[in-house]
Amino acid sequence: MARLEIVLFGQFHVQSGGQVLTDLYPPKLQELFCYLLLNRDHSHPREAIASVFWGGSSTTRSKKYF
Repeated sequence: MARLEIVLFGQFHVQSGGQVLTDLYPPKLQELFCYLLLNRDHSHPREAIASVFWGGSSTTRSKKYF
């Protein structure tokens, strides 16, 4: 299994097996990845994540963004 290297402070950076994972560069995707990484000790319902990232929107709209 390839080693996963993650840098959260400074410039966001993720590497797997020496290769940079470039698919994680949209800012919202980085935020989601960091949130799930830092809170990996339990499952997260879709509605809860949607409210964390798009809490100012309606439930329907926040679920659509997610």
